[in-house]
Amino acid sequence: MSEHPPSFFLLGTQKGGTSTIHYWLSQNPHLSLPKLKETHYFSHADRYNLGLEWYYHWFTPKGEKFVRGEVDPSYLFFPKTPSRIKQLCSHPKFIIILRDPLKRAYSHYLMSVQRGYESLDFLQALESEETRLQQDKQQFSFEHHSYLSRGNYSEQIMRYKYKFSNSPFLFLRFDDLYSPDSRREMYQNICDFIGVSSKIETIDMDKAIRPASTSRFTFIRDLVYKDIPIRRIGRRLIPFMVFRARILNFLDKLNKKQIGYKMVLDKSSIPSSILRNVNIEIDSVSNLTNLDIGHWRQPAE
Repeated sequence: MSEHPPSFFLLGTQKGGTSTIHYWLSQNPHLSLPKLKETHYFSHADRYNLGLEWYYHWFTPKGEKFVRGEVDPSYLFFPKTPSRIKQLCSHPKFIIILRDPLKRAYSHYLMSVQRGYESLDFLQALESEETRLQQDKQQFSFEHHSYLSRGNYSEQIMRYKYKFSNSPFLFLRFDDLYSPDSRREMYQNICDFIGVSSKIETIDMDKAIRPASTSRFTFIRDLVYKDIPIRRIGRRLIPFMVFRARILNFLDKLNKKQIGYKMVLDKSSIPSSILRNVNIEIDSVSNLTNLDIGHWRQPAE
């Protein structure tokens, strides 16, 4: 059977519910998704340089009647991704789920802390972001300290709109993941958009995917997330990426301890200049996507 490219991409954003939606879609028997949950093929140069054969081998062959797609939250933020997708897919469908920029930034910050990538407090991290990104040599801060930058959605969306002027876009709100009714409606809208049946009663839509957590043991955390010697040995002993990913994912789940924090930020400690910029971005995104997100705005004075 000849390979065919994905017909849809769910782009993100990071910490915006993509893991939950991937969990829903992976249960739909009419869809073909990669065995590796996030291939990062179009966003990361080291993966892209492996070529299409590497990319396609993650998809289970199901035939032409199955809709092939990918969920990867890195695809929205990484600038070269649209051009790379364009070389393979002329006009795929795009699903973009967006989250309140400040809440997304805080959730991203908590994840970086949990993974051992962040030692500053939240306000210090926000104030240091621009300097970190300017001094970034290996794209480490681009990936792990881009708290506010990833919330500049309008620029990221326009990159795709410019490159794929004839492609349809479906914009979703992270907020709608909270209630059972809005989750079911969101899933229905996604299935209708990509052209598959949503009449699947067995799909579990209640499980929380990747809730906020902390690490039980720093050694296991470092084994999963840092390039330490024992991990490099493991890459040689276990050459198959999907097996390594499953092992690391298993260890990560065992090592995580869910934290019951409430996503409430102390807005009084955040500089008004940051709040004003976030509000401007929210207005731009609302005009661009027609999403009702005015409640994301915060008093800037």
